[in-house]
Amino acid sequence: MLAQDLTWDQGIVPAVEPASIGDRVWSDLDGDGIQDGDEPGIPGIIVILERVVDGEQIEVADTGD
Repeated sequence: MLAQDLTWDQGIVPAVEPASIGDRVWSDLDGDGIQDGDEPGIPGIIVILERVVDGEQIEVADTGD
């Protein structure tokens, strides 16, 4: 049996209904997960949403310029 490596996080969380994906990527300077007024957005990030079961691409979006 392989040892568990709990030092990294894939960002997988239990499903909560209804779920949604936000429209911002930002530099979370204080690490609280909330965009504060002094935390800048990050342009040009490409987000690819894929279904976990079969890897089918559901949506592609970017944060713009």
